[in-house]
Amino acid sequence: PEPLEEDLTIDWSGGVDVHFEPEGQAGAGGMKLVRFQGDVEVRSPDGAIDAQTLEMHFLADEAGHAHPDRLYAAGDVRARNDEQTLFSDVLTATLEQPVPDSDDAAIDTAEAAGDDPMANARVKDFFAQGDVQVLLADGARAFADELEGDARQEQVTLKGGNIVIARSDLLIEHG
Repeated sequence: PEPLEEDLTIDWSGGVDVHFEPEGQAGAGGMKLVRFQGDVEVRSPDGAIDAQTLEMHFLADEAGHAHPDRLYAAGDVRARNDEQTLFSDVLTATLEQPVPDSDDAAIDTAEAAGDDPMANARVKDFFAQGDVQVLLADGARAFADELEGDARQEQVTLKGGNIVIARSDLLIEHG
């Protein structure tokens, strides 16, 4: 048989904890939190995250299905895609499910997701702190103590006592 194509892989060397909500009226508690520990590596077609600890927090929708709500990564964090790499001590991201335009689109989205609670999750905003560095594909770099980002607006705010932005033709230091 052909090997299964996997959209998401998670490797870790330590433990994994899974927490569930107490049983509700439906008789089954929904997933609340998954925590991976020890050299965590997450890979997907959209990018990758490496950290010492990675937590995914979930919220239940009206039907009782768990959906990702917040990601927390700590310890030598590196998050990357084809356009950029972010390094920090801690990274927190708020996630959201796309809102379909119609009831038919909602059914199609739910069927496409199947049993995968991560399917269709998108980053809404994110916050990185501690030795923050951003490396863009063109070689530009930014250094700060904290970074706040709005994924929808594709904007970030750098904060810190000594912000540095460097490109081949530009250097802003002591910002």
